[in-house]
Amino acid sequence: MAKPAPSPFTLPELHALPPFTALREIAIEFGVVFTLFGGAASRCAMYLYYDPSRAFDLFDLTPFTSDIDLAHSGSSDQTVPIKSAIFDRVTFATWCRWSIIDAKKWEAVQENIARGVQVPLRQITLHSTQPAKPSLAALNDLEQRCVSWERRPGFDETSFARQGRTLEVFGLMMAINIVADMHEIAGSGALTQLEAAINWLIVDARVLQERGRLSNVDGDEVREARLSNRAFQIWANRHARGYHERIDQALSVWLEAADILPDQLPGGFSEPFSSALTVSKLAGATGTRVPQKAVEYVVGVQARDRLNERLAQIATLMQSGQSAVVDPIYEVIAYIPGLTISASAIEVGESSPDSDAADDVYGSLPNGEFLHLTWPMPRNSSISGVTGFLLPHDNNPAEIARMAHLPTPFAIGGSFDGRHCWLRIDIEAIALLHGKSGRDINVDIVVLTPFEDRLRLEESFEQSSPPDFFEAAKSQLSPGGTMA
Repeated sequence: MAKPAPSPFTLPELHALPPFTALREIAIEFGVVFTLFGGAASRCAMYLYYDPSRAFDLFDLTPFTSDIDLAHSGSSDQTVPIKSAIFDRVTFATWCRWSIIDAKKWEAVQENIARGVQVPLRQITLHSTQPAKPSLAALNDLEQRCVSWERRPGFDETSFARQGRTLEVFGLMMAINIVADMHEIAGSGALTQLEAAINWLIVDARVLQERGRLSNVDGDEVREARLSNRAFQIWANRHARGYHERIDQALSVWLEAADILPDQLPGGFSEPFSSALTVSKLAGATGTRVPQKAVEYVVGVQARDRLNERLAQIATLMQSGQSAVVDPIYEVIAYIPGLTISASAIEVGESSPDSDAADDVYGSLPNGEFLHLTWPMPRNSSISGVTGFLLPHDNNPAEIARMAHLPTPFAIGGSFDGRHCWLRIDIEAIALLHGKSGRDINVDIVVLTPFEDRLRLEESFEQSSPPDFFEAAKSQLSPGGTMA
């Protein structure tokens, strides 16, 4: 008996979706057509298909390290003004990572997509001028709650492969991540050809061990660093969901063969583990902005104790006589100490080793820089919204004061299941300032979540007026902005 055709399903114009309403006037102003593609487009489609009444936002479309892939039909010299308009008019745009490309780059991306691993749900697009209909294969995957994939011949001849900018196996890894998205949005999901996927990862791991490098193109350390960071970022987005299945074991075998897993995470998929993961962009030739990919963290009472101890130390160092306090509507849930933000800053418009990767679909825009973290909470946790702030880790009063005068970096995050948390922190200002000075900066990260019952804290909130967090540090500065 013939299989029934999937039910009809049409995706609306981009501006009909609340997160992208402002794109209509921006498209008209610049005379361009916008195309949303990649992971954000597939997540849009899943929300509209499985939960059409849900009012999703940009954060729903960009969990953890996910970005927004957006192509426009204009020229390359329009990209920066378009990005600026988006940042000005799209709500919460600056809180997310965007990859915005022009018509010429979009043609190159389409050519590479067509000859890479075929993942129908990754090929869904939404447009600013007309509704879009997903392919029959994508509709079938949505209806069957599965993520299908298929290798295509000719990948090694694509421009990205010849340049050593991507690996064919990344297509499979992104398909595995879509399964995680489907679980989160639809409640279930499965990867097709599971045994073939596991076998591919194992065989490719052997090839990596024999070849001794990621790319099959003879290249330099910079290319290898780009590929390594991209692979780690894709895997971390899966690992952050807390999956520990057979496919995750195969992924770990591949990552170990590629020498990508941090030493603190032997096997990659084992739980429990005592390290938080960090993901940051390349800085300099081969390093990442935060070199520690796995770091110590504490939760609960230990986190609160670490914070209070550090606040007391800062008060003593700055001779303020009083420790700062955290707004009582928040609960301290985690403390992550001793992260290094590298001084190898990449300035906007600067020609740099990673500038090519910075403006395409495989990396961040050069001036949209975030530090991403993920960690598991205890099994009985139930957390939704997450925020946080940075504290100076070193005991140098001058460094504490300098950090006090930086723009307060925003931090936004959440959890995938109430337990596996993620946090995204804007560190661009810190990276640029300390890059110019040539000094690394060491920070602690304090993670907060709002108390579920704010009413019971109303009285204490009204009676307390928490001081500005770095008030003591600011008071130590001379009018010229340096330590007196």
